[in-house]
Amino acid sequence: MDLVQFIAMLRRRIILILVCIAAGTAGGVFYNQRANPVYQATTRVFLIAPDTTDLGQTIGGTVLAANQATTYASVAKSRAVAGRIVDSLGLNVTPAEVSKHLSAVVESNTLILDISATAHTALAAQSLADAAARALGEEIVDLQTGSESKITSRILDVAELPKTPISPNAPLDITLGVLLGIISGLTAAGVLEALDRTVKTTAHSDMLFGAPMLSAIPRRRGGMLVVSRDSDSGEAEPYRTLRTAVRFVAPDHPIRTLLVTSASPGDGKTTTAANLAVAIALSGERVIVVDADLRRARLANAFGLDNSVGLTSLVLGSSTLADAAQQWDRDLQVVASGPLPPNPSEIVGSQLFNHILKSLTEVADIVVIDAPPVLPVTDAVAIAAQVDAVLLVARHGKTLRSAASEARRKLAGVGANVVGYVLNAVPARESLAYYAEYDYRRPVSHAASEPAKQQVLER
Repeated sequence: MDLVQFIAMLRRRIILILVCIAAGTAGGVFYNQRANPVYQATTRVFLIAPDTTDLGQTIGGTVLAANQATTYASVAKSRAVAGRIVDSLGLNVTPAEVSKHLSAVVESNTLILDISATAHTALAAQSLADAAARALGEEIVDLQTGSESKITSRILDVAELPKTPISPNAPLDITLGVLLGIISGLTAAGVLEALDRTVKTTAHSDMLFGAPMLSAIPRRRGGMLVVSRDSDSGEAEPYRTLRTAVRFVAPDHPIRTLLVTSASPGDGKTTTAANLAVAIALSGERVIVVDADLRRARLANAFGLDNSVGLTSLVLGSSTLADAAQQWDRDLQVVASGPLPPNPSEIVGSQLFNHILKSLTEVADIVVIDAPPVLPVTDAVAIAAQVDAVLLVARHGKTLRSAASEARRKLAGVGANVVGYVLNAVPARESLAYYAEYDYRRPVSHAASEPAKQQVLER
């Protein structure tokens, strides 16, 4: 994962990460408020070399004491010393429990031991540290029984009564809580990213679809149509970008029939087909958009038109092209689905359907076809073999990578020309990577436009 992908992951999972940070912070505060205070007191012990009048023996004794200092630091934490402490203070605990509260270190290049003790009260910590120093002195004497050169110890500084506890430490506890929250949030985000098998980035999609991304459509709410002759809103810009991309895919061989489909339901193919058709029509080309989704027809609703007459009416011969094509704008006509049939696959795969497509191309510069998703049914695959190009629609965070790959495989099986894909419903925070926020629109003209002349299709 490179830096750009990492930042994109942070944006997608920012809520989860913030929740983990908040939970970690709250945990740090809770621990700080509920934890029992711990006090620490320290007694300093000086190790004394064997007393002798011989200079050589004195030096040797000092070296011996220095070498033994680390050993005696370990002895200070032993159960033997802890047992002496229990006896001297009359504690009702085991030596093993006492030894857990003891620590000892040797001050660098000295014969001084710092013996520390912790307890839940300041007085207990002070008493325990002093008792440990005395117990160590007694243990050192016993360990050297029978030795000629004996090392002794003396308490250099008795323990002071600690004024503040070493734990809990509010700044430290909260900081640790925040750090733990950050680590947990990033870990959880990474795990979810690894488990997430949906399409989110062009790096994944380009490989899965085997085609380039032609446009990224930001997520929005509202009606299906955002492109219109009277609107220059920023929401329509991605569809204008898509229109330009489609036209420049093969400039020497213009696309006359374009199938718009998706791998799975709910990816936004109908919305894409409708807005693309309007965008192309606004550029001055004659466009016919056909609802070939004879299972869940929605194109007529998108344009606010009647769905009772349309493609199936043409197939059955109950209507002419002129009757089935409904004028929506000066250069845009809509052929709705008509009555939904019981055998959609047979209809769209028939020679009659192919003949209807050719008839439509005779009176339009481009025919945009809204078809069912590729995976649930075979309709789109059947149509893909009859058109010039196929445009796939994937929904950000919903379309599975496996579904995208399988859709590509099925379309490749019939030799479909997949010219690109649209990444739909991209979150606003990520869509800015494709479209900056800007206001670069033509001035509003108040002049009355010439009334549109209705075009009539002839058979």
